Formats: sequence, structure tokens, C-alpha cells
Amino acid sequence: MRPGAGRVLACTLALGLVWYAVELLLAVRSGAGAAPGEILGDWLRMLPWQLALFALLGAGIAIAARLLALDATGVGWFAIGAATTALLGARVLEGGLRTTTPASAAGGFVVFAVAVAILLGALAAVGRVLPPRRRAAWPLAVWAAWTALVVPFARSAGASIALGELPLREWPSFVSLASLVGAALAAAAVLVLRSRRGATGVAACTAILAALASPTRAAEPARPDVIVVLLDTLRDDHVGPRPDAATLTPNLDAIAAEGLRFRSAWSPANVTRRAMPGILASSTERVVGTPLAAEARTLAEHLRDAGFATAGLSANPFVSRHTGYDRGFDHFSDPSDAASFLVAPLVQLLLNADGGLAHRLGLASGSLYYEPAQRLFARGVRLLGELPRPAFLYLHAMDVHGPYLPPRRLLPAGYDASAYVPYSRFLRLPRETLLDPASEPILANARERYAAGVRHTDEAIGRLREALAAQGRWDESLVWILSDHGEAFGEQGFVGHGTASLQPVLIRVPLIVKPPLSWSVAPREVDAPVSTWDLMPTILGLLGLPIPADAFGADLASVVRGAAEPPVRDLVAWSPWQQADHYAVVRESALLEVEIAADGTRTRRLFDLAADA
Repeated sequence: MRPGAGRVLACTLALGLVWYAVELLLAVRSGAGAAPGEILGDWLRMLPWQLALFALLGAGIAIAARLLALDATGVGWFAIGAATTALLGARVLEGGLRTTTPASAAGGFVVFAVAVAILLGALAAVGRVLPPRRRAAWPLAVWAAWTALVVPFARSAGASIALGELPLREWPSFVSLASLVGAALAAAAVLVLRSRRGATGVAACTAILAALASPTRAAEPARPDVIVVLLDTLRDDHVGPRPDAATLTPNLDAIAAEGLRFRSAWSPANVTRRAMPGILASSTERVVGTPLAAEARTLAEHLRDAGFATAGLSANPFVSRHTGYDRGFDHFSDPSDAASFLVAPLVQLLLNADGGLAHRLGLASGSLYYEPAQRLFARGVRLLGELPRPAFLYLHAMDVHGPYLPPRRLLPAGYDASAYVPYSRFLRLPRETLLDPASEPILANARERYAAGVRHTDEAIGRLREALAAQGRWDESLVWILSDHGEAFGEQGFVGHGTASLQPVLIRVPLIVKPPLSWSVAPREVDAPVSTWDLMPTILGLLGLPIPADAFGADLASVVRGAAEPPVRDLVAWSPWQQADHYAVVRESALLEVEIAADGTRTRRLFDLAADA
């Protein structure tokens, strides 16, 4: 019997719904902490696209059925083959495009499609030689078994195939389950046919056995997710145990206890716009400029080229589309995406006049200036949940940065609100005033607000860790937490950052690495000096990706894995300020700061890091 076009289309749509139902079961089973209701919502949002795809396939199959004079069984073989080629063959084509030429990728896709056709043709031929009583059940059994196996396989191995990698570890289970599930479904199909409840029974068996055939755990990605969290303006000496108080950062400390903390990490600059080329491009602003030059290759670009889905969220306007840091990100958000309220600049002007009272009344907070870290991180987690693995997520938070307006609850009991000075005036305090002991209450007030901002950011880090763990993307992720520069509070007569100083409090930064749990890296602290220039080369090295020859940093992959110590080298920082160039050189436990004035005059300061940092 030759089915009409309407029947072909209806059957193909039914096949699409069965496949989609299997995907729902698998998604709920391996939802990585997501609520079933949320998964169902995603499923419903994508349902129109699934139906559209299978309607398109159905139209093509109806045309083929008419041209080839196919009967109902032939249409079924054709439909299962077309769906497999469309859903899994697209991954094959994607992987080929990443690793070979377009022509070779197209050839790989054709080979895959032919292989599917040959396999299904062989299965159809087997059905023709079966006894008549078994022959009718054979196509239904194969179609059901095929659905129950191909969909889980595509979900678990699809990411690897899309990277151009052959997921060999998936094939043994695929082959072994084929015979087992195929036999079970064949028996079930025979029983269903005898009871004359064909389509409904087969669909039910398919859904149930698909859940049984799904992996007991989600397959590990070929490469781990990479998550980089930058906490702008965070001083290294505010992370971990402090000599004068309990730790401000219990959550950061707990993460450091899972991996490595570099105790002597250095930024190549004392301000964001000069530090970020080193972090995200392993270069210097002198080479790549601001905005980034076209030839600069960012970490996001390297990872996207390697098959990573990439997303970046920044609360800092110096790390934005305007400065070129959106390059390489599939999804990117910066302050320009935030809702703009005309009253905000007016509020900021009022706070610059006298924000102390507003802060005491709870009317002023850092959220007037930057997106709060907790909200930024929550957006990042939601976005990460939508990305396939492996993924790269970059988060840039600003809660530690001035104007130091943390929640009041985090300030110490003895906080002196009368010593509050607005941030803009604080940065303009003359150096002689800062060196005068009479300014200590002002400096103490700023330090306390800054420390409370560190506490607040650490709370957000704790929630970020919990959310990633609930999503199933913490244990096996490669997580980096660092800062771009520090902050001065009267040391050597300086406040803020980006000034004529490269002393340790301004360029010594926290650097924490949490490797994937399966790497079995022993937690430890590394005392030898390293640079934030090393971030990009080390991530690429750990992932086995090529490292650019012009990278300023070193590949510390062997250090992270515990097989070596950092190379012995001098680390250099640079900052131009008021017609003078300022340099700092870190060598082992000493930092030499040199100021070269326009007339060639040189001023030197030597810091004993063990004593002064």
C-alpha cells in the first residue's frame, strides 16, 4: 500500500514527536540540577522548531515516496534515515568544518549519510528473509530500537563529534545496547501487533526503553568547561588569612583549597585597560592598544576556534564591545546592555557631593554604578546552562572597585561613618595629606568599606559555586579566579589605582585555579612568581591547544598539574603617568620600581616582598 502525502507527513511528524519525547526523558534524567519544570519550559519553547524540521523532512519524504513508488514500510525506512542524517549528520558536518576544509567536511557528511543508508538497507533486507509472522514486526522493532539508541548516543557523543573528534568510548555501549534493546523491542513489537495496538504501544515502548538505554550519567565532555572570574581591583592581601582579622574570603579560600593558589601573582599594569590585554590576550597595551588591534587574538577567539561555546559578561566599561573584548564571544554583555535610567547620573552627582548620609540610610550602593556581582554571576550561570559543552564563560565583576558602597550589614561594628569621603574626592587627596597621620580616619573608613566590598563579593562567589554545582558544571570545570590590579589606601602616599605607583599593593593580585576533579591535581600553594600574562597560554596548554608564538606569558600547564615549578624569570609591569614612565620588575622576593621622567631622571624604590607586601 502506497501512503498519500498527508499520511507520510503525519507519520514523519509523529516520529519527530517520539524522538523529542525521548530527548525530554533524557534531559530530565541528566538535567544537572535543573528543575523539571524549567526543562519542560525549554522543551516547549523548542517544540515548534522540532515540528518544523520534521515537517520539512516529511515533505521531502512524500516527494521521494511518490517518485520511488515506496510503500508504507519503505517510507518508514526512509524517514528514520533522513531524521538520523539531519540530526546527527549535522554534528558530523560541524566537526568536519572545524578540523578540515569545507570540501572534506561535505565529503564526511556524504559518507555518514551513505553509511546510514547502507545500514538501514541491510536491516530492511534482513526483514525480507524473516518468517512471515515475524516480518511485519521487524520494521517497528528496528525503528523503535533505532530511536532508543541514536537519540541517547547523539546527546552523549554529539559534542565530541561537533569538535571533529571520534568519540570511541561511546561506541562499545552503543553496539552492545543495540542487540539487547533491539531484541527486547522486537519481542515487544510482536506482542503489540498481536494485540492490535500498534502505534500507541510502540511509542510507549520506545519512550520507556529509551530511558533504560540512556547513560547512567551524563558523558563527560571531551574538554572541560573553562570559567574565568575576574574580580576587578581586588588586592591579594585581602584574600586568605589576614594578620589583623579573620578572613574576608571564606568562599574563595574554600575554592583555593580545591586547587592551587599562586601566592606571588603579578599584573603587568596598575589599571584595567592596561592589564586586560595581558589577561585575555597575553600581550601588552603597547603592542595591541585600546581598543584591541585587529591582529590581537583573545582567549575567547582561541577557544571558540577549538569548538567551545563562548559567553562573556562584563560590568566594566573598559572590558566591552567599545574596547574590542567582545571578539570571540558567541554571547557578550557589557554595561551598554544595562537598562539606562536618566536619574542615575543625577544620583551619582549627589553622592559625589555627600554620599555618607545616603549610604547610612541605605539609599546608596555600588549597584548605582555597576551591575552587582551576584546578579552578574546569576546571569552567567543561566547563560552557561544554555550552552553546549565544552563552554567558556568569562565573568567580570566590579563590586570591590570604588566608590566602595557595600551593604551596611557587612561593615564592622565600630565603623566611623563621620570619616566618609566621597570616592571622587578621596582619589584627589594630595600626597602630603595622605602621608599626614591626621588623615588616618579617612583612610580607615575607605579601607573598611573596601573590605566590606570584598566580603560582599566573596558571598557572590559562594553563590556562584553553589549554582554551578547545582547545574553539574563545577566539579569538572577548569575555573580561574583572579584580579586585574589592586588598590592603594595611603601606602607610599597613594590612593586608588592607575597612578604613578607600581608598588606591590597595586600589582600583586590573587590568582586561584580549580582544575577538574577528574584530573586528580593535589591542592597546594605555589610561591614562585607568576604573571597574569600566563593565564591564556596556560589554559591553552592545559587543553592541548596551540599557544601563540608571540604570547608574553608562559605555559604553566605542568605547574598546574604538579609536574614542575614556575620558570625562574623577571616579571615586568609598566604604567605611563604624567610625562613619565613607571616600571616594576619582580625577581623572586624583591620588587624594584623605577620612575623615568621626561628629562631622563630616574627614581628607584626597592621593596622586600616578604616584609612589605
